[in-house]
Amino acid sequence: MSKGDLVDFVQAEGFDFVATSNATTRKGYYRLLDSHVVGPLRERGWVDVERVGREKYLTLTPEGERTLRAFRYLLE
Repeated sequence: MSKGDLVDFVQAEGFDFVATSNATTRKGYYRLLDSHVVGPLRERGWVDVERVGREKYLTLTPEGERTLRAFRYLLE
């Protein structure tokens, strides 16, 4: 999934950190996404960020896959 796809998703779903922010530009939303979602997930070792051209893609690490498998029921 690209970070752009993720920004579209959090906007469409009305995530609290987006709804309460003053961000008005795509760049502002990317910063919010990095600080509230991507950064914490990377710190825990659950995702990797790969740059492909001008885009960045997020992928689950093996640890992230195990964590998701263990707690998927909370998301459903």
